[in-house]
Amino acid sequence: MEKSLRKDANINSGLLLFFVLAAEIGIALIRPVLKSYFGEANRDTATVFLNLANDILMYAVLLPIVIIAARAFKQGIGNSLGKSFCKPQVGAGKIAKWIFMAFFVTYAGAFLLSQIFAAITQSAGLELNQISIDSDGTSTGNFIITLMTVIAAPIFEEILFRGVFLRNLEKYGGLLAIIFSAVMFGLWHTNYPQIPFAIIAGCCSGFIMVKTRSIIPSIIFHCSVNFFGNINNLLVNDISGDTPLKFVGILSIFVVFCFIIVGFILLIVTLVKHRDDFKLENNCKEISTSGKIKALWLAPVTVILIAVFIGFTIYNAIPRT
Repeated sequence: MEKSLRKDANINSGLLLFFVLAAEIGIALIRPVLKSYFGEANRDTATVFLNLANDILMYAVLLPIVIIAARAFKQGIGNSLGKSFCKPQVGAGKIAKWIFMAFFVTYAGAFLLSQIFAAITQSAGLELNQISIDSDGTSTGNFIITLMTVIAAPIFEEILFRGVFLRNLEKYGGLLAIIFSAVMFGLWHTNYPQIPFAIIAGCCSGFIMVKTRSIIPSIIFHCSVNFFGNINNLLVNDISGDTPLKFVGILSIFVVFCFIIVGFILLIVTLVKHRDDFKLENNCKEISTSGKIKALWLAPVTVILIAVFIGFTIYNAIPRT
């Protein structure tokens, strides 16, 4: 069984490695074309359309290739991916409860980790670069950024990381599959401020999908998180100024705060009265926990993939002069 797990880990990591490298090569070819077309004066607009081209390449071209390749490796993607879009096997009330709790866990956990990392970088005197997806300020640019981050990215990322990678490993244990898909989802961003947030959010999305047996609730959670994040990013300047959009920005922050408070309360109540709700099935008791960890995380292609992710993250964090 350990050999089977290592094989599936290598396949998962190999598919994601192909996805990442193909996207990087494709966008490297597209970037000079867009820069030449828009010119230096319209650099922000060129960046918006470059991000759009990147999403189209990844989700409309590369994602179907990954799904087809996974099926070719006989990982059961044909059936499991289709089943992921089924009706959730729990009621709307429980789904709402888990989504609220996921908001609290994601924001609280990411805030704590970001503060720890900020303290480390500050004490070390490091000044690191951050990747941001910014609009050019036009209505078209705002629409494109919103469409990409709020609708397209959550749907296709959930298909890739939860519908494909998590499903492929779930037979070895729900917790194992959730953590692997979440860590890869976080590292995949290759942007150090986003990594802890994405890992925690990925764990929550994976848990919601495993518990509901449907990818639809995890997509709703992912869309919601990105929606409020996108709104806050677009209106960050309006919140401090005296503009008509100031109220919208403040309202968005207030709603997120309420979600977090409600999620905290529900988490405490669930831990006290319904602790069994957090239990996950161990579908593979033939392999010890240590054996699963070694087979999964020390699989050769997985090690290479993590090294590539770390390399891209370090490169992106280096300040540009």
